[in-house]
Amino acid sequence: MREQDRLTAIFAFNDLGAINVYRAARQHSISLPEQLSIIGFDDVYPGASMCHP
Repeated sequence: MREQDRLTAIFAFNDLGAINVYRAARQHSISLPEQLSIIGFDDVYPGASMCHP
């Protein structure tokens, strides 16, 4: 995939979806948040502990 065609952010349907995107990004050596920003919105417990300062 060309660099200019890559996603820069994902708005997940919920925090559990965002956590799964986070895990997949890490497995593919995608730097967070430099290369990809991930947003979830329902504030479930492990989501709050995944935030970067």
